[in-house]
Amino acid sequence: LGSFTGAAEELGLTQAAISYSVKLLEKDLSTVLFHRRHRVVELTDAGRHFYADVTSALQQIARSADTLRHTDSDRVTVDSSTAFASHWMIPRIPAFRSRFPDIDIRLLTSDRDVEIGQDPSLIGIRRGNGEWPDYQAARVAEEVIVPVCSPAYLRQHPRWLEQRYEGTLIHLEEPHRPRPT
Repeated sequence: LGSFTGAAEELGLTQAAISYSVKLLEKDLSTVLFHRRHRVVELTDAGRHFYADVTSALQQIARSADTLRHTDSDRVTVDSSTAFASHWMIPRIPAFRSRFPDIDIRLLTSDRDVEIGQDPSLIGIRRGNGEWPDYQAARVAEEVIVPVCSPAYLRQHPRWLEQRYEGTLIHLEEPHRPRPT
């Protein structure tokens, strides 16, 4: 589309809404996705990589929706963590609905993974290496885990960035979702 204005017209939003959303996304990802030039935007290398990953994920969701459509189902339930749903799924729902207006999308967010086999219309978004016997799996996104410290800790440990793996880390406790430490 070449511009946020063009994207806004295609999505039926304002240019300001698109620009603001892109800035929020770039802030959340801690990376610049677009080179901004006079009335034109171009993807950065990081933006192209992110676009490829997101496109692949949306295509997988579309394939899953097609599969459900062929089983005479008009509903799909996506089970994921609340964070993934709010930061990744919800922003993509308008595009999905415009492409598949007859599919009713339900988001199921929980701190506990639902057994996928219980509901034939359920798609589970899981964290892991993608090896689930008897299921089809596709990578949706890369997870980046970074250690973070407070300004007070940094003042007390000025070389923390160089020695960050020697400090005390806070681990996320999710009894129903094992995470590497």
